[in-house]
Amino acid sequence: MYIEEAIYQVDRFITNLQDPETGLVAHAYFDYPENREVPAFSNDEFWARGNGWALVSLVELLSFMDETHPSRAALLSMTVRLEEALRNNQGSDGRYHTLVTKSSTYYETAGTALILYAMAKGYELGIFPESTRNAVIEGAESLLDNTIKWNWRKTQAVVKYTSIGTNPTPGLYRFVPRQSQVSYGNGAWLMLAAEIVD
Repeated sequence: MYIEEAIYQVDRFITNLQDPETGLVAHAYFDYPENREVPAFSNDEFWARGNGWALVSLVELLSFMDETHPSRAALLSMTVRLEEALRNNQGSDGRYHTLVTKSSTYYETAGTALILYAMAKGYELGIFPESTRNAVIEGAESLLDNTIKWNWRKTQAVVKYTSIGTNPTPGLYRFVPRQSQVSYGNGAWLMLAAEIVD
């Protein structure tokens, strides 16, 4: 019963939020009577953290679904399309810009970690290709090099560069400030680390 509700919810969200052209997802959806995504697909403002949560949701759901479920093929197609779109928009240092198609925006820790976590888990499940594994390695190394600050005794790490609460407001994403030790940035970092540790 719960799995069916999860399938329904994820399918509805991705169906309404996935851009038919890019494969990326918008931040939010205003339902009836407006029936529109926010920001509009034409704005080309695809928020990294939102795309990360979407990919995480899809991969996690597929990991629990029966291979013969009638909705699996459609959800798998959405997942593969989103992962490919994100992989194709990975930043030059392996992280993701807060607006994934805009290299002029800053790199954001939580979005990067979420995307890489879902990629790593999807690769382990056999959903994504070898190129995904390579993207995860590059991104994880960059996160380690660029977002962790250790105290002088190397006994406590600070996770840097997580954007604070972000509303679906076109034009403002690039100005949302980043902070250190934001719970959902730390949590996403730990999810990724736990998934890729050998």
